Amino acid sequence: MEALRKQLALRAWALRDGSWQEIDVKLLVPGDVIRIRLGDVIPADVTLIEGDYLSVDQSALTGESLPVTKRTGDEAYSATVVKQGEVVAEVGTTGGQTKFGKTASLVAQAKTVSHFQKAVLTIGDYLIYVSLALVVVLVLFQLHRSTACWGWCSSR
Repeated sequence: MEALRKQLALRAWALRDGSWQEIDVKLLVPGDVIRIRLGDVIPADVTLIEGDYLSVDQSALTGESLPVTKRTGDEAYSATVVKQGEVVAEVGTTGGQTKFGKTASLVAQAKTVSHFQKAVLTIGDYLIYVSLALVVVLVLFQLHRSTACWGWCSSR
């Protein structure tokens, strides 16, 4: 989860009170108009409303190896990185409601056990069973030894 959080944008350029202002991403709300440029991490799910195009790396969400070209009217997703272009966009969804937020939520809920963890647990269980079997064998051996002496073992 921490690695996912590090990919998020912290600040964004938003059109507020008729001028461009740099604000905390936490203050963005649906309907805000923001400017997105080369190198920016997109702070929310947005719809591109002005500009030629935007080339974004959305491999964190989709696994695509090459940047994707977005044009006016297309959606761009939170936590994707701008590789080329500059556009003005309208914020659609923010925070946990974004595609990235929903993906992070699913990752947080997943409780899968890796192959390595399964192997370690299997070996640990095996060693516990072997230890218990050895304890039983030692106890039985000691009981057999003490009954096999018939009293003459303690006189030596």
